[in-house]
Amino acid sequence: MKTSSDTNSNKLISFKWRTKILIALLLVLFLLLGASFERTTERYAYKFIDFIWSAKSQSECSESQLLKVQTRRRQPIRSNDLIETSDDWEVIEKEYAFCPKNTALLLIDVWETETLKNDVVKAEHNRITNDVIIPIVDKVRNINGIVVHSPNGSPMYPNIYDNNIDTNLNWTNVLPRKLQTIILFWKLRSSGIRTLIYAGFSTNLCLYDRPHGIFFTKLFDDYFTRLLLRDATATWEFSSEQPTVTKNFIKFLEWHHLPSFLGSEFLESS
Repeated sequence: MKTSSDTNSNKLISFKWRTKILIALLLVLFLLLGASFERTTERYAYKFIDFIWSAKSQSECSESQLLKVQTRRRQPIRSNDLIETSDDWEVIEKEYAFCPKNTALLLIDVWETETLKNDVVKAEHNRITNDVIIPIVDKVRNINGIVVHSPNGSPMYPNIYDNNIDTNLNWTNVLPRKLQTIILFWKLRSSGIRTLIYAGFSTNLCLYDRPHGIFFTKLFDDYFTRLLLRDATATWEFSSEQPTVTKNFIKFLEWHHLPSFLGSEFLESS
């Protein structure tokens, strides 16, 4: 026969379990709300910044002043987004015309290479920087676009930064990730930017996953046309196997994130 003390004990145990379950459910709810609120806050931050600068007059280009490049996107040919070979893609090319005065080149982790211990990586980074990135930096400056540097606390490649006209966001790397992204948005929107071009190194890490990188700036699509300079980036390749990691990752970016174009087309456009 149950005594009153047994009944009270069972009620206490039941209450404790209900309390634990309730706390667990509330914790899950708070985490979900927190994640949603973070993205919502970011969206409203962009809307507010866009509203602030919407009253500022924008630089316009005549038809003859527009620069044109051939952009490339891709999508899987097979059903269910199945990719098994390098031929399982449909490449979609499209001409894109943009006003040079409303263009920004964003350089992520274009570092000095003297301290690199891997000679293969160093040689490739030097080749891309000297043959592709620096000529494009010079052209962007000449057409009155802006160059934004995001070296994330490391020394930049020698002579690539012009203190008089370029923007250096290196100071933001100590701030929370979302705040870094919002500061970049402020700079671009306040400068009247409409076309944002990404270049830099460690394609699958830094260029993709930094706070100023392709993934964390995906909400920028509502405000800018984002483009990848596909021959101005490289992963840490240790093999000559084709297709390389870099080429495969660029295909992923062209599929899921943004179109790409070649630096040679940009340099030849007038």
